[in-house]
Amino acid sequence: MDDGEAISVADVVLELIREKLDKVPSLPSDYSIYRVPESLVKEKPEAYIPSRVSVGPFYHGHRHLQPMEARKMRYFKKFLNRQPEATLSNYIKAVRDLEERCYQCYPDDLKIERNRFVMMMVVDGCFILELLHWDENVTTSSDGKWSNLATLDLILLENQLPIFVLEALYQVFINGRVNDSSHQVATATATATATATASVAAAADDHTIRTQLYGLICKYFVPNILRSLLRKEYIINYSSRDHIQELKPEDVDRPKHLLDFVRRFLLPPPPPKYSSEQPEETYDSQRKNKCLQFVPACARELCLGDGIIVMERGVQAALQRVNVPNVHPTVGKHLKCVPGFCKPLEELWRSGEDLDPMLVRCATELEKASVKFEKNKKVTSLLDIKFDKKKGVLTIPSIAIDDGTEIILRNLIAYEQYIDDHSYITEYADFMDGLIDTREDVELLQDNGIVVTTGDPTQVAQLFNNLLKQVRVLVRDTTLVRLEVEEHYNIRCHKWKASLMLNYFNSPWSFISLVAAIILLALTIIQAIYAVLSYHR
Repeated sequence: MDDGEAISVADVVLELIREKLDKVPSLPSDYSIYRVPESLVKEKPEAYIPSRVSVGPFYHGHRHLQPMEARKMRYFKKFLNRQPEATLSNYIKAVRDLEERCYQCYPDDLKIERNRFVMMMVVDGCFILELLHWDENVTTSSDGKWSNLATLDLILLENQLPIFVLEALYQVFINGRVNDSSHQVATATATATATATASVAAAADDHTIRTQLYGLICKYFVPNILRSLLRKEYIINYSSRDHIQELKPEDVDRPKHLLDFVRRFLLPPPPPKYSSEQPEETYDSQRKNKCLQFVPACARELCLGDGIIVMERGVQAALQRVNVPNVHPTVGKHLKCVPGFCKPLEELWRSGEDLDPMLVRCATELEKASVKFEKNKKVTSLLDIKFDKKKGVLTIPSIAIDDGTEIILRNLIAYEQYIDDHSYITEYADFMDGLIDTREDVELLQDNGIVVTTGDPTQVAQLFNNLLKQVRVLVRDTTLVRLEVEEHYNIRCHKWKASLMLNYFNSPWSFISLVAAIILLALTIIQAIYAVLSYHR
């Protein structure tokens, strides 16, 4: 092949690659409603499929949901009758104006005729808004029961509507018409002052209505979901999230949909705002300065973030260069930072050293090392997990287990596989998976108020053991707790103390027997001493 033929072949290959690149769709900025990864669906399909009501395009028209469509339409009709000034045409126009943006929230393989898509957004959106009002005026007990059951379907990842659709429909509901602020702004171009005034007024109106809607969600929807995760007395700690309700119009990081809304209630609250004189840091950058980020050792590598891969010894100096000052001594024992690339830990695996400082031992094993368990009574997030090194007490948020718990956790974990934010719920599930191996672990945590369930402890253990199959876990917020608990476990005197307490102080009779044995031993020694002294005399 001469040079000319080689160049022509290269040009053909170049064109083929360019054609493929041109066909790659750009990811829309509003893309936020995903399909559950196939690997997770195979583990438990029923946890991701709505059983009563479909919302959005993924399960629209599915046969097993058809019997409930009539009830959904009744809710839709009731919502339309709540505000006579707001006509059906107003609601349709509000959604039609957002049609393209709505469409971009879903995967690009979505195939549905646009008019049917708009109709579905209107009906499903109004249905959800009516569901948020059901608690105010429940006509029959069956309505209340069905609403509670339908609420669980609205937490499914594939059963979501964009939150801005609910905002637009609620705006029509409050105002009795479509918000024509954009038209006002466009026609107020006579003077710059008029334009600015119209923009400010529109933003203020949007903020007020959004706050009202978010208040409804916080009052009715979120507590219904949290009841399947939290004990009743702790729900108030989560449901008073003023920072979510008071989001301003310019805040771009608003909830994407109801699942995202609930997830934000379970996260640690944001740090206090900084004064104008103090430079503001992002929440993640603050946490990065407090603790390390890791992938569990079973994933064959440990990751610090920002491209820093943790490997062997000498971690202190490397971490100081990336501004992570607080390094636990256990980390330095095993690891070293190698910037810029990722490398398997084959050498360290072959060395035989303990390479699982990120893994959590089961509760019964930790109890044998004098670790005590307590429920966190002032919890503000699922990851509010603490370890008191002096007392050996591990405090963990209490979790209630019922029929909806696994569905909620699985869909939150599936959602976290896509988003850029840290996977807080996944990390919590990983911590609990480590603590719970068998029914004995569940019973121990039950005795200490950390797990609350009326179900079979074996099934609870299986729930946590199966949650994270096929899921990549990034450990960050619980890193120091894990290291401190492991360090406590490896101190021998703690195991001796636990063994002594278990064998001799676990009941009054054991204690009395021990005291009697000590007294008998003392008397025997005294008798022997007197016998020796008498002999020498």
